[in-house]
Amino acid sequence: MSGYNAERIPVIINGNEIRIGQLPQLVVNLDTQNNFIETGEKRIPYRRKLSFSPDLLLGKRPEVFYAAAKFYYEQASAVAEGYKVAEDMRGRWNTTVREITRNETGKVP
Repeated sequence: MSGYNAERIPVIINGNEIRIGQLPQLVVNLDTQNNFIETGEKRIPYRRKLSFSPDLLLGKRPEVFYAAAKFYYEQASAVAEGYKVAEDMRGRWNTTVREITRNETGKVP
C-alpha cells in the first residue's frame, strides 16, 4: 500500500484500487472499472473509465500522477455536488407538492 499527497488531495493505492480524496472520495478499480464516489452517506456510481499507466502507478513520474489524480478528483467532486443539489431540489419539490395538495384538498396525500 502506498500513500501520496496530490496537492493536499490524499491518494492511497492498494493493489488494483486507488482512493482519491477524503469525502467525497473517488474510488477507482483499475481492473473492473467499477468506479464510484463515496460521500459518507452513499456510493454514487462513476461510470467514466479512468486509467493510469503502469509507470505512473510505480511512482516514476509523480507530478503527472498527481495532476491526473487531481483532475479525476475535481470531476468526481463536481458530480457528487450535482447529486447533492439534485437531492436537495427533489426534497423541496416533494414538500411543495404536498403543501399544494394539502392546501387544495385539506388532506395530506
